[in-house]
This record gives sequence, structure tokens and C-alpha cells, in this order.
Amino acid sequence: MIVAGPHVGHWVMNRIGGFFDPVCMSAIGWQSGGQLTAGASYRDWNGVSIEGQIAADRPLTRGFLFAIFDYPFRQLGARKIIATTSADHIRSIRLLRRLGFIEEACLRDAAPGGDLIICTMRQEDCRFLGGTYGQEGIRTTAA
Repeated sequence: MIVAGPHVGHWVMNRIGGFFDPVCMSAIGWQSGGQLTAGASYRDWNGVSIEGQIAADRPLTRGFLFAIFDYPFRQLGARKIIATTSADHIRSIRLLRRLGFIEEACLRDAAPGGDLIICTMRQEDCRFLGGTYGQEGIRTTAA
């Protein structure tokens, strides 16, 4: 089930190593059996792009994938999602690539693990907004 609220943002940031500020950030999560199993947090919406972070303890469901891309692309109208990760976070880089993000830049020595990789996805390149990923069967609840 889709859930939203600061508790999701804190859950995401605890897993990726960051700080969630509910004043300027938002978050969407997937809850199964009463436990959060995946989440995405968003920040720095500027009217064109938004930065997002994803964390998961289990494989991502179709409903969750739809929700985390529907929010920035359709609800906010973003043209691009920006995701950053340290170059030594190989699993994060693999996940971003599998989701369809492309590596757009590398900032040398800008992350605790060395280089900072900046990945992006444009709305027109997102495959999760329709078809089998659509809204069928998605229940939401705000916390």
C-alpha cells in the first residue's frame, strides 16, 4: 500500500545517509504487512526539476514505481528528476540505470566515497507512468 508522510522521508534518509526536513521535502513509501519496505523522498522542486532519492529493502512493486514517478512528473509537472549518488554506491547506480536514469555528470571528490554521480530522467523517457504500471489496485493513505 502507498503511504506518505515525514516518517517515510526519515526511513529513506536513514537508509541512504541523509537528513529529512519535512518543511521542504516530501516522501512516498510502500508498506507491506505494516512495515515500510521502500520509499522515495523529494526536495528542491524549482518548477522544472526535482531531486529524488530511493531506498528499498525489497524489490520495487509496480504500484510503488507508478506512484514515485507519477508524483513528480504528473502531479508537479516536472520535466526532469535528478538523483545523486556516490560513485562507490554500486547498487544505487545499478538501480538508477535499471529504472531508466542516465548518468549526466560526475563531480570529482564531491561525496564521502569520492566522486558524486548525477543521474537524471526526463518525463518523456519514464516508462512507469502507464500501461501495466497504471493506477489499478493502488490504495493510498497519508500518515
